Amino acid sequence: MKTKTNILVVSAALLLSAFAPSSARAWDPFISPNRNVEDGNARLRDGDPSGAVAYYDRAARELPAEPRVPLNRGIALLAQGEHEDAQTALRNATSPTAPPEIRGAAY
Repeated sequence: MKTKTNILVVSAALLLSAFAPSSARAWDPFISPNRNVEDGNARLRDGDPSGAVAYYDRAARELPAEPRVPLNRGIALLAQGEHEDAQTALRNATSPTAPPEIRGAAY
């Protein structure tokens, strides 16, 4: 079971890194980093999905319309084995207003 959890955490970290800011991407003046998202991502990379969920919950209160937050939260919940809650979070990331890459990752 530990190996399966480790695989999920590594997979989640790779997926999250795909949506991380990069110097190669264009700068968007309307998007600024959120400390709770960053801390949640760090916790997930460090193998602490429970800690990540706590940070993503805070981020969700600060950024209720940001579809990346429920995507990240769903990934962390999957890593915890919380499949029903993860399914709900991932479904929330598939809103029609979410960017196609976020909806695709959530599906």
